[in-house]
Amino acid sequence: MEVYSAPQTAAVAPGFHTLPSLVINYMDPRSPHLAAQPLRHRPKMPPFKRYRYLVDPPPDNKGKVKRYMQPAGQGVCAYFPPLIDWNPILDDPAQRIFITEGELKAAKATSMGFHTIGLGGVSNLGSALSDCEFLPELEDINWAMRYVYICFDNDGVVKPEVNAAINRLHKRLQNLGAVCRYIELPGVQGVKVGLDDYFLTHSAADFEKLVGEALPLGYCEKLWDLSSKFGLIQTPDCVVDFATGELIASATFLKFRGNHMVRSLTREADGSHSQKEVPLASRWMTWPLRPSFTRLTYAPGQQQFLDGGCYNTWLPSGVEPKKGDVKLFKELLAFTFGKTDEGKRARDWFLQWAAYPIQNPGAKLYTCVLMWSTLQGSGKTLLGYQLGKIYGEKNYTEIGQRHLHSEFNNWAANKQFIVGDEITGSDKREVADELKSLITGSTVRINEKNLNQYVLPNTINLYLTSNRPVALYLDTNDRRAFVWEVAEKAPQEFFDAYDTWYHTDEATAAVHDYLLKVDLTGFNPRAKALETRAKVEMIETGRSAHEAWIHRLKEDPASVLRTGNVARNGDLFTSQELLNIFLGSPDGMGANIKAQSFGAALKAAGFFKFEEQIWYENSSRKDRFYIVRNDEKWRKATKAQIRKHVDDRSK
Repeated sequence: MEVYSAPQTAAVAPGFHTLPSLVINYMDPRSPHLAAQPLRHRPKMPPFKRYRYLVDPPPDNKGKVKRYMQPAGQGVCAYFPPLIDWNPILDDPAQRIFITEGELKAAKATSMGFHTIGLGGVSNLGSALSDCEFLPELEDINWAMRYVYICFDNDGVVKPEVNAAINRLHKRLQNLGAVCRYIELPGVQGVKVGLDDYFLTHSAADFEKLVGEALPLGYCEKLWDLSSKFGLIQTPDCVVDFATGELIASATFLKFRGNHMVRSLTREADGSHSQKEVPLASRWMTWPLRPSFTRLTYAPGQQQFLDGGCYNTWLPSGVEPKKGDVKLFKELLAFTFGKTDEGKRARDWFLQWAAYPIQNPGAKLYTCVLMWSTLQGSGKTLLGYQLGKIYGEKNYTEIGQRHLHSEFNNWAANKQFIVGDEITGSDKREVADELKSLITGSTVRINEKNLNQYVLPNTINLYLTSNRPVALYLDTNDRRAFVWEVAEKAPQEFFDAYDTWYHTDEATAAVHDYLLKVDLTGFNPRAKALETRAKVEMIETGRSAHEAWIHRLKEDPASVLRTGNVARNGDLFTSQELLNIFLGSPDGMGANIKAQSFGAALKAAGFFKFEEQIWYENSSRKDRFYIVRNDEKWRKATKAQIRKHVDDRSK
């Protein structure tokens, strides 16, 4: 090995960073030990080398820190540490051989007395580019009846690609006559341990004990087959089906596979092995090489298996954008939003809202869309369905009012887009609170039947529809909801034509392409939703009697601050005083509301309340007051001025 300076490293090949590096020269194990020759992937090819940066380079566009580099056109080789004479070892099957991932690990293990071959990666057994299924230097070894020990890194989980690589390696070696074992290094959850790390704190004798406990690899194809299809999730305790993303409770999985039996080798106290028939599922659940993950996440656009032992539940939609005719989609937008200036502004905002998460997969919008209309068949839901098709059935779903009241919310798992159809407005505050958490929360807690609750990133964007003028409870200062009333219904001929087009793959691909090209200039996913006349009307219509009274109090205090025909003077009032005035008015007749709830409504309406209590003159009574009139004046007032006003008003 050699050390290159930063300029030397940068000069090796295009794309190399200007950083110091360790040059790892691969030597031919069949050349004389003290006169070793460079190893080449194929005759006449350049000597094979890899470069290990001694300073971490900046992450690539996927956030990965790539520490190892090699020039293009070198192929692939296996690393034989040139610390020993490999010739007699390669020819003598009585000599054990160890295989690990990485040159430094192989060198360290070899220096400890264990003949170890290093692979540049767990799958580096051949090269598709050079039509090489198994590396020539590995093929050249006498494997017949040789004990081979595979020992890869332990980071607390076994990644599916590592499991598959171990399976391919042991099958190849088994076909060449080798007897394969797997050594599981002791590790700490979340901390990667390789052979080099292990030997920092352990002796050769310690490792020899692990060799004696190594796991046989060739005795059960059923375990390997199961591992190609399923993975174990630690939190929640379940099994994931790689093909469908379905989560299966561990107890259910054990029953599901309970009728399959498998031969299991058990090491006895005297060192011998015994064979027993055990249920396949229960053996797989305890098998060290089954793919495993620490937790679930939902990361649209990213790989299924992520660093840190996370399993990404996102599955591609299968929809590829393709330029096509979107005339009918544009006409649907025109019918939905109309031809007024407000309608055009609303359409442009909606298009940006719809396009933003399409152009930025996994993006969270902190607003929702609510389309309502008394017209049957207005097309308001069809617009949501059209967007849902772009996300695909795995990432999109439709819910109704009952889903928002259900104990279980597995409908919210692994979703980017949800259509809430025919939201009725019943139990409006409860529904509003549920929707608020979906719109603004950074995570969503999933409560799924037969599974422990678990948390996923919240990437849900909501499109709601209703035929009610008060579909959703909205307070006066709401920032989250974009509300639009569909006032015009398209002719039936249009919907007939749209329905035929809508069910084609070309339609989905064309709308996908169209949204990818929408100009997002000025759109902020965290900004307040566009204000509309329909939203103002829904807020006003949805107010309770006391909320409507408080709203008028805010707009025109003199119109409601009356007891009978007598006007009430003063700028400062307690919530109980205002409640009594309300209950004595025609609006409050028969109302049943407490001062605490009334005070909460005052606060929601934006009335300022003094935190400090004010004593009445010559009295032990004190109260907190709301500013009803002359807000700016009283916020600057002294305590004495406030007390004087309260005393004068009460005389």
